[in-house]
Amino acid sequence: MAATDLPAGAEVGPDDLRAVHWPSPLVPAGALSAEEIGDRRLASAIRAGEPLTDVRLVSPALLEGRAGEVAVPVRIPDGAVVALLRPGDLIDLIAADPTGAAPARRLAAGVVVLAVPPPDASGASAIGGRLVLLALSPDAARSVAETAVTSVISVTLAAQPAAADP
Repeated sequence: MAATDLPAGAEVGPDDLRAVHWPSPLVPAGALSAEEIGDRRLASAIRAGEPLTDVRLVSPALLEGRAGEVAVPVRIPDGAVVALLRPGDLIDLIAADPTGAAPARRLAAGVVVLAVPPPDASGASAIGGRLVLLALSPDAARSVAETAVTSVISVTLAAQPAAADP
């Protein structure tokens, strides 16, 4: 389990973990040992005392239940916009021509945010900004990657689905 509160994107190391023996009926599905975690990054924040499971780490498990989608890193130039995002948010991706010669257009709608690495984990880039890990269909992923080479990508927060009535 987590020894301390850890932010999304944190690289989990041995000092961040505490070994605890749980009664087998209480062990959550996907619970990982320290050896299985290694030095991987968190997909979302975790509180001290929470067990680490496969879906808490940046890995293919982030796409569990999302058949036909791929995890795509997308660099958003405005880091302040990325700071508003959380895993699970639904966003629309917008592409704008930096010269203003063409109108902005929507690339994809209702895209799920899988992870938001912290600013220092995004790596250096000539255009700055921050990375966001998104779930997209392979076709949308290809379109977004191609568009990102020539356009500025931004996001709008999409309407969240209504909770089902009990």
